[in-house]
Amino acid sequence: RELATIPVERVVIETDAPDQAPRSWQVERNEPAFLPRIAEALAPVWGLSANELLDQAHDTLQTLLAK
Repeated sequence: RELATIPVERVVIETDAPDQAPRSWQVERNEPAFLPRIAEALAPVWGLSANELLDQAHDTLQTLLAK
């Protein structure tokens, strides 16, 4: 619920450090290839699809990098 109070335009998505893979995924390392899975879990908070959230997060990151 609290996450939904953050405007999606202010959200970026990342994986945790390589040594902090989600236990339920039964992998040893976390990596950027898991970003779509993270987006799938978070996207419903804002009523978006995973791809829409990834696109928005990419745009947000590009805006931040341009500053």
